[in-house]
Amino acid sequence: MQVVKNLPISDPRRLKIYLSDDMRLPQGYMYTKDEKDTVDQIISKYLHVEPDWLNRYVSGFRKLDNSIAEVVYTIMMPEISGAEKSGSFFSYKEIERLDKQIDEYYQQLLSRKSL
Repeated sequence: MQVVKNLPISDPRRLKIYLSDDMRLPQGYMYTKDEKDTVDQIISKYLHVEPDWLNRYVSGFRKLDNSIAEVVYTIMMPEISGAEKSGSFFSYKEIERLDKQIDEYYQQLLSRKSL
C-alpha cells in the first residue's frame, strides 16, 4: 500500500494499492527460502525500492488446502514518484472504475490497517 500523506485521512485517494501489469496483487511462493528472502524478491520484482526500507507486517494467514497455506504481508510505503518497475498504484475508486474486483479476503485485511 502507498500512503499519500498530504491528503486527509478521510480522502479515498490517500491509500493506494499496488497491482501488477496484469492487474493482480503481487504474489510468490516460498519453497526453501526464508520469509524475508521471499518477500524481498517480490518487492524487488515490482518496485525500485530497497526492501529493507519498507515497513512490512503479517496481515493474514489462511490454509488453502492440505498442502498450501497463504501468508499475506502488507507493506506500507510513502508516495514515491517512479517507484514502480511495472504495474501501478491505484486508489480504491480507480480500481472500481477499472471494474477490477479485489478478493473480499484481501479487502478485509487491507481495511484493518489504521493510518
